[in-house]
Amino acid sequence: MWKSNPNQAKHVESVVDAHSAKAYLTLQLSPKGLIQSEASMCVSVLVADDADVMRKAIRSLLSNREDISVVGEACNFLETIQKTRELHPDLIILDVNMPHRNHIAPTEIRSLLNGARVLAITLGAEDVAGELLDCVGAVKVLDKMHLANQLIPAILGLAHVPS
Repeated sequence: MWKSNPNQAKHVESVVDAHSAKAYLTLQLSPKGLIQSEASMCVSVLVADDADVMRKAIRSLLSNREDISVVGEACNFLETIQKTRELHPDLIILDVNMPHRNHIAPTEIRSLLNGARVLAITLGAEDVAGELLDCVGAVKVLDKMHLANQLIPAILGLAHVPS
């Protein structure tokens, strides 16, 4: 209902949450109908690192982003698998040197992560064996020392690449 000037356009924002992935839809309406619409996706992220301080730093880095939502945290591989099944994140930021990785067969890790994209993080990214990245299904690896500058562009870049 138009309570103010009936010729004035109105803005309506709607948020749809499906499996923790939020889609934002902004509509500009006038009494005569739709003028403009704009949709943007929000990437849901699970942060998996055994260091509490690192999980907090990543959450803080992403906290003011409307296009990235941290839906959960995990502190080891087993919890990462559980949270992935529960939360269905679009992307997992995964410390590849977390505890309990050795309790899971390398061939099973990728399938246990439910098809979510994996952004691997580690200290000394250039030293990480390709086999390790391949077994977790990482599509990209970042050095923890450079997350402040590289994490957000990496997440947004991966969000716009078809699976």
